[in-house]
Amino acid sequence: MAPSLKLSRRLRYLVEAAAGTGVIATALATPWRRASRGIWGVDHEDAGRVYPGDDLVASPRWQWAHAIVVHAPPAAVWPWVAQVGADRAGFYSYAALENLFGCGIANADRVHPEWQVGPDSELLVHPKAPPLPVAAMEPGAWFVAHGGPPPGTDRTRETWVDVSWLFLVEPMGDSSRSRVVSRYRCATSDDLTTRLQFGPTLVEPISFAMDRRMLLGIRDRAEREARSAPGPGRTGRTRDRGLVDAFRSRVAAAGLSPDPGDGAPITEADLAGLAEPVQRYLRFMGVVGRARVWSFSARFAGRFRLRPRSPWLVAEALQYDSLLPGPDGDKRASRIFTMRLRFARLVSMLGHDTYLGGRGRMVGRLAGRWTVADGSGPEFDVGELSTWLNDVLLLAPSMLLRTGATWEALDPDRFQVTVVDSGHTVQAQVTVDEQGAPVEVATTDRWATLPDGLVQARWRTPIRWWIDVDGRPFPGPGPAIWDLPDGPLTYVDGRFIPGSVVVNIPPPT
Repeated sequence: MAPSLKLSRRLRYLVEAAAGTGVIATALATPWRRASRGIWGVDHEDAGRVYPGDDLVASPRWQWAHAIVVHAPPAAVWPWVAQVGADRAGFYSYAALENLFGCGIANADRVHPEWQVGPDSELLVHPKAPPLPVAAMEPGAWFVAHGGPPPGTDRTRETWVDVSWLFLVEPMGDSSRSRVVSRYRCATSDDLTTRLQFGPTLVEPISFAMDRRMLLGIRDRAEREARSAPGPGRTGRTRDRGLVDAFRSRVAAAGLSPDPGDGAPITEADLAGLAEPVQRYLRFMGVVGRARVWSFSARFAGRFRLRPRSPWLVAEALQYDSLLPGPDGDKRASRIFTMRLRFARLVSMLGHDTYLGGRGRMVGRLAGRWTVADGSGPEFDVGELSTWLNDVLLLAPSMLLRTGATWEALDPDRFQVTVVDSGHTVQAQVTVDEQGAPVEVATTDRWATLPDGLVQARWRTPIRWWIDVDGRPFPGPGPAIWDLPDGPLTYVDGRFIPGSVVVNIPPPT
């Protein structure tokens, strides 16, 4: 790191520490304002609401309900909230002060899909403190972490602490604004030591400063991202201009037709005759009443590893999938997926996975110049078409109603879809829940690239949860897994970025 950059970072840390110290000192000096600080950003009516998780600490000794309005839709705000934690994205607060107390925090300035909270997650507040298990959550809306005394604790005689911390994202009026609520509740035993250590006298001034700064940090990051949100014909925000240029160059070279063909809305008649789990799935995905999809672009971000036991690499990708008329007038599937893998700050690999004209290919170039991988042949033809089918099932299922795909129920919560394109046949098995939301998509029509060569294996993409984005269901983060003879291998973990998916657009240029 250059000396000037080190100096700039040190100065920024000093300014940040001074600002945080000033807020804490002011709060310490004004204990009579504790009640008003406890409802910062909310009115008395909202402060008196019953929030998710309030029952976990039914009679708190003290609490807060802090909130901030964000000029961004909930789907754009939630990923920032869902990755908070000392071992993940930090708390977007005064890291300089937190690190004085050994937190070792680095606040993230981008969304890390692999850090998103799940039902089995824990919230780590400090490396030396026990993590708070996530007690309940509604993906895309809220999660609450809770830590209480062990079962059987005699609360009349023993020392104990019972805390809950809720993170809530809710819409404000129209879909363009959100509110983030941080609600903390704490009950303790009556002994003086515990009350001083966990009560409001010392903890509240520090917590107010840090929590307020956290909410401001979430707002600033989400609004900055929202200002650069994609519009029609764009593939999603990325700072990697090299990735964008390589992707658009690959799309332009493909010579795809801009003619969309039939865009008539999907009707109930299109679903008639399909098996119940298939209809349940298509209704959950909201296809009825919407135009048939013939193309979509998307942005993906997460992490990737090339081999078992290899280190994880930061990954970002842009893709364009379509079903457009070929030279003979028949509709043909196409997929262009360009991904940047970063080995270090100055070393990266640019990869292209394509399915064009019935031919699949996988190319990887170090620093975008030196070819280190180049795969083609029947296995790649089928494998790339199978990947196209997986993405269409998750992002644009009405496209399949244009292909002549066949659907077959395997059991009440599972069906198989078969697609034929350019002489290739691929199948995928989709497991859905009671609402019709896909829980997992799986196929055996793919080959894993392993040290000993290509190995045909079951490939699956579990989906942890679904959220609502502009009135459409949208998949949350999830891995891609090979079921190999030696056991499952997760080689991708990430997500399609909410707001990046744009349907029915010509090939990006």
